[in-house]
Amino acid sequence: MALYRDRFVWGRQSGILSAFRMKFKYTDRMVASARGATMDQSGWGYMLGQIEGLSKKGSGLSVSEVTGKYSCWVLSDLRQETGSSGEKFYIDKETGVVSRHETFEDGILVSRGIYREFIINGSFDPALFDEKRF
Repeated sequence: MALYRDRFVWGRQSGILSAFRMKFKYTDRMVASARGATMDQSGWGYMLGQIEGLSKKGSGLSVSEVTGKYSCWVLSDLRQETGSSGEKFYIDKETGVVSRHETFEDGILVSRGIYREFIINGSFDPALFDEKRF
């Protein structure tokens, strides 16, 4: 279990290790991905900021459409299409939410996040975000 708040990550293991609470700077290698991505770079807000920034740049984004069981629009960072680094964002046509995010380096897929079974405007118990629980 992990909580990102105020540029720190609180965590707690389950089972016999649940008595130990851990707190890390959000950039600590223990809570960042192998490529250095931090928890604040894993949510929809971050992805929407990336899409907005790319759309404002001259390089821009290309848009394509995928139809079928999971119909979506695919926004591709044009750098990715030239075989270098970049990103792809899959936007669910029904909800308008990012349902998949892929990152490429030198034309090779290095990370993929798939978001499914999410609830829009759901209610959460505020205690879920209380760092004292961690």
